[in-house]
This record gives sequence, structure tokens and C-alpha cells, in this order.
Amino acid sequence: MDERFAGGNRLIKQGATLIEDVYDVLNTLRNTSRTTDYLTLLDAEEGFTHFSSFEDDAEQIKNTKAQILEQLELTPVSMYELMHRLYLNESTLLKAIIELEIERKISRLIADEVSILYDS
Repeated sequence: MDERFAGGNRLIKQGATLIEDVYDVLNTLRNTSRTTDYLTLLDAEEGFTHFSSFEDDAEQIKNTKAQILEQLELTPVSMYELMHRLYLNESTLLKAIIELEIERKISRLIADEVSILYDS
């Protein structure tokens, strides 16, 4: 056996599914027993978040975004300072910062600083 193909051959022996296009992915996902096993594994891992908990976070993130916008000016502020000013954990702050960036309300700068974007 050629050693260059050892990784691929090992995957085949372990039962890997060959994926050549999107239909292969869809067919694999339809196999509910494997999907259920996979979800059970994810549930067992520490740090896994169910999608239903994201809905609970939505109101908190909305409030956090408003608090952040009240604190920001054109002069950059470090995210670390914002986190301490607003008594936020890092996860909540980052979720709100990312949403504000997507909404083009703030700009994240070098060294984890953020500033409000000027509306022209």
C-alpha cells in the first residue's frame, strides 16, 4: 500500500462517506441514525449550545448593543474597557460587537478597539 494514501485509506476503513457534490451531503444528512448519533455526541461535549438558547440571548444582545452604542464615540475605545464599564462577559460583548459591525454601526480597529461610525 502506498504511504501517500494512508490517511485516505484509514478514513475509508473507518467508514467515511465519499462526498463529491451537494447531493452526497444531503443524502448523508437524511440518514437520521447517524445524525442522531452525531447530535448525541455534540450534546455530550462541553460548550455545545442548542439553537433554542440563541433565542433567549436575542433580547440580551439587543440591550447590550444599545449600551455599547451609548458608550462609543468617534474616538476608539478598547473592548476590554467596554467589557468592564458595562459589566459584560466576553462572549456577550463579542456577539453584540459582531452584530453592530454587520449593521455598519461600529468599526473594530487594531488592538481590539471599537469606535462608532460617523453617519454622513
